[in-house]
Amino acid sequence: MRIFGGDRLTTWMERFGLQEGEAIEHRFVTRAIENAQKKVEARNFDARKHLLDYDDVMNKQRQAFYGRRREVLGRDDVHDEVLDMTEGAIVSLLASHLPEKGDVEPEQIERLAQSLETLFGVKFDPREPVFSEALASGDRDRVGHLILDRLKAFLAEKERHWDEVAEKYASLGYPRFRELEKGILLDTLDKQWKDHLLSMDGLREGIGLRGYAQRDPKVEYQREGYELFAELDDRVDSLVLERVFKVVIREPQLATAPAVAAPRTDASGPPAPSGSVLERRPAAAPSPRPALAQGAHSGPIPKVGRNEPCPCGSGRKYKKCHGAA
Repeated sequence: MRIFGGDRLTTWMERFGLQEGEAIEHRFVTRAIENAQKKVEARNFDARKHLLDYDDVMNKQRQAFYGRRREVLGRDDVHDEVLDMTEGAIVSLLASHLPEKGDVEPEQIERLAQSLETLFGVKFDPREPVFSEALASGDRDRVGHLILDRLKAFLAEKERHWDEVAEKYASLGYPRFRELEKGILLDTLDKQWKDHLLSMDGLREGIGLRGYAQRDPKVEYQREGYELFAELDDRVDSLVLERVFKVVIREPQLATAPAVAAPRTDASGPPAPSGSVLERRPAAAPSPRPALAQGAHSGPIPKVGRNEPCPCGSGRKYKKCHGAA
């Protein structure tokens, strides 16, 4: 009532002297309350209607995403899809770094080589004759085919080495390379879908502000939601390619036992076996007792009590020093 009734309703209730808890019977006040209630119901209806419109956008994206995920689950391997992703990434990189027509600048070639190495982890030397000729001719399609062939050969060698190690250490549970490709794709899809849902929630919370710019929030939500979904596909492809091409398998290193130090020998007999009770450290040699000081006591040793300091100057009691003899 405070929002939809307006100040006019408050003025009427004060003028009529209505108290809190008193039944409202005046037709003006009753009519104002009815109008405010209609406004509230219309607002709630519009909110529910817009909610369905927003949910429809997410429902279409959800159907497309889970359709792709079910398709991946139903395949034995996704190697062909990985190769399609590779080809698409090459086309995108060529379009962003090389001109469609005309001469190619050395800086553009260098940036292309760096981008390829960043994404695939494979170094390309533009000075190789086969690449330099294609780049000099300005034929982007030829350059793309050369790069694709190089990456296919690299991936085939990686698959051969991976399966060789996985078969050698089958007891350790290493997956085959094509099983690894499928697992990487599914894991990437799931993680990126969660991030996409958070992005869509953030978009939905602030989309109402588009109305202040004289734009329909529903249309803007559909447009920006589609852009986010397209970015999701591109991000999944890039992450899958980066993980597949850069993954490395290493043969497990067998732990070697540390070398056991040779037991110490004693001159009186053979060495004792390691860990036996006979293997002991030699007792420390007793420190020699200091001789009695000469000069001060050149005569016979004076009579000293057992608990008195020894006259030799060692600081010990006489009974623990020269008196112990």
